[in-house]
Amino acid sequence: MKIFFKLIFSVALLATLALSQTIKVGTNATYPPFEFIDEQNKISGFDMDLIDEISKIVGFKYEIVNLAFDGLIPALKAGKIDIIASAMSATPVREKAVDFSKPYYNTMNLFIKRADNSDL
Repeated sequence: MKIFFKLIFSVALLATLALSQTIKVGTNATYPPFEFIDEQNKISGFDMDLIDEISKIVGFKYEIVNLAFDGLIPALKAGKIDIIASAMSATPVREKAVDFSKPYYNTMNLFIKRADNSDL
């Protein structure tokens, strides 16, 4: 819950700085259940629901911008979007490029290969 309030504060600060402008939220809608395009061709998922709830609490308008995953950080740095709401791991390389919120969801990766495959 503490992390959620830090996230709300961060977005609230951004909304205050943006005044009455619409906040552009960058995502890559290809990673369900976090971001995906639903049956109505709408960008949906956990991160979109989170942004929507924060916008209601803080009181700002937003627009979702669907971009290639590799283009999210460059778009943020170029000012084409204001924040990123996409399932993105905070790798050391990415942490040098942008500021991350505290993690609000942790996942584990699992790699599967055939028993007869000797590749590492």
